[in-house]
Amino acid sequence: MEIIKTITLAATLMTAPLCATTAQTTSSKTQTNPSTAPAAAATTQPSAAADPDTRYAVDLLKVGTEAPDFALSTLDGKTVKLSDMRGKYVVLDFWASWCPDCRRDLPSVGALYKTYSARGVEFVGVSFDDKKENLVKAIADYNIAYTQVSELKKWKETAISKAYHIGWIPTMYVIGPDGKVVLATVVFEKVAAKLAEIMPECDDGQGCSENCKLK
Repeated sequence: MEIIKTITLAATLMTAPLCATTAQTTSSKTQTNPSTAPAAAATTQPSAAADPDTRYAVDLLKVGTEAPDFALSTLDGKTVKLSDMRGKYVVLDFWASWCPDCRRDLPSVGALYKTYSARGVEFVGVSFDDKKENLVKAIADYNIAYTQVSELKKWKETAISKAYHIGWIPTMYVIGPDGKVVLATVVFEKVAAKLAEIMPECDDGQGCSENCKLK
């Protein structure tokens, strides 16, 4: 029985959907094919025993914490500030084109954006790519429609990673209209579930009806 438990634990850690800071690379043989990636992830949250957040999200900003303001540039030179989005829900997606698990989630994040941007939710991708051409290619390959910003520096050298305690990617935050953290997680499904909870009539993939109210 102890052997079985050990094997099970090892398998769980090997399949954790994360990229560590020590694994940065500019290419991957396991890159997700955008045409075969799932259009959207289920909103069912993982069980506590298999929840990667218990291992990888412990240092993220806590719920209720004031989200640090930032001013980051898009690829066309526009400045994006978190404070300019006060009064709206904001989804921050920390990722990089060299991270296989980030690429895997991109179609699902895109589907979420398509649904909830109709209700004024802002989506901002924060890339840890240090080469502009790699980010440009990823945006084109995955048809990313939501705002992308980057310091174009290596992950550990970025100010935004320190401000938001990013130790693993993909990491996502949901920021409330009051500028405080509503959710901090490394699990995409939790973001989908939280937005569905906040806007219960917006989770059918068809946009939002007039009865959909921000909480």
